[in-house]
Amino acid sequence: MAAFFNRSTYCIVTGASGGLGRELAIQLSREWSATGSTIVLVSRNVSKLEETKEMIAKSSPVNVTIVPADLGDLACLSDTSTKVLAGYSSEKYNQAAIFHNAGSLGDIITPTADQTDPAAIAQYLTANYTSMWILTTRFLSCVKTGPRFIMNMSSLAAKMPFGGGVAYASIKAARNVFLEGLAIEHPDVRMLSYSPGPCDTDMFHAVGNEAGFASTKASFQDLVRNNQVLSVAESISKLMELIKEDKFKNAAIIDYFD
Repeated sequence: MAAFFNRSTYCIVTGASGGLGRELAIQLSREWSATGSTIVLVSRNVSKLEETKEMIAKSSPVNVTIVPADLGDLACLSDTSTKVLAGYSSEKYNQAAIFHNAGSLGDIITPTADQTDPAAIAQYLTANYTSMWILTTRFLSCVKTGPRFIMNMSSLAAKMPFGGGVAYASIKAARNVFLEGLAIEHPDVRMLSYSPGPCDTDMFHAVGNEAGFASTKASFQDLVRNNQVLSVAESISKLMELIKEDKFKNAAIIDYFD
């Protein structure tokens, strides 16, 4: 993908209201400044999406579209996928990309064995896995020609689960395998699962402050105490480098520290 940032691109970024997703949208917009590209920002929080849009406008002239959406609402996923892809045209754009950043921790306080509510589990699966599946398959159905790129924001937890984060780790592992399998069926579509490392985000600090599993809380607090937490800018810059170098195996799972 040597020319990835030189093409007019229709790009979707989920979870773009803050943290890694916001930084991802901002850095992508800078890379595509001279290409007439469009970035579609997706999240539940409209005001936060507007903030991201304003930040992008300060450093890049790319077109920005906002799509407020609750990816945990199963009934709305079809409509959401239609909205995020509504602006795409093969005549206008040379390539398309979707960056799956949206995600949540789930219940990190209640012991896993006590999480017995099927509705709560189903809602978590919808927000963190089903939504990725539907947006990806709709993306591939809509964008059938030209270079295509799919990125999944993964986590080291997919290989090294932590106490209290069973749901989170399971979903991250499932998302990785989803892309690995999809790459076999679509070898012409470039894919990557990227683990951003321990980053200074609300989600990271929530584990350190709220995790019900004592050793998990302690290990996350140790990372802070030992100055081992990355800024979101550092981690996303690494992702940009990986995309530019384009040396990874398709659907590879790469950690910041690899």
